[in-house]
Amino acid sequence: MSSVKKIIIWIITLAIIFAGLYAYFGGFNKIEIKTLNYGGEKIISKPLKGDISAVGELSNSIAEELSSEYDITNYKKVVIYYNNQEDEASNLKADVGCLAEDVSHNRLEQASKTFELKTIPKREYLVIEFPYRGYFSSIIGKRRVYPKIEEYLLNNNYAENTPLIEIYDSEKGIITYRKALKKK
Repeated sequence: MSSVKKIIIWIITLAIIFAGLYAYFGGFNKIEIKTLNYGGEKIISKPLKGDISAVGELSNSIAEELSSEYDITNYKKVVIYYNNQEDEASNLKADVGCLAEDVSHNRLEQASKTFELKTIPKREYLVIEFPYRGYFSSIIGKRRVYPKIEEYLLNNNYAENTPLIEIYDSEKGIITYRKALKKK
């Protein structure tokens, strides 16, 4: 077999592998937009100001601390972005933490010495669910979901400067994106 044929076979094989991985991490999933009333969940979090590349590391350290120090192990990771992630890094604000589902009042009180306790406001949200199968799902999800959110806001006369919430449910394998809706 000639070297050109071998190269073509390798290129096709790599393309199939990459397409399969892209599909596995949600790259070809249909993006369905819903508007629903949500909120009222309590979160245990720490604020983050500045470079959002620290979100993953901070999220993991919070989860580890909640587990080891407070015996809180049943949670979904959550990030609330308060401004556009494309803004200047020094202006970015987020809360990083976990939903406090099925956490006793005593454990919440103990955790409040180290963490902020907040309640997600009850209101109307744009909601999109995306498969969560690890780190690459979150990257692909942001690249596919964020433009759909922006398009929806623009086409339906909603303000863009409202919080965006990402909820990572490892057990169900879903990332839920919620964008607070407010008419312009």
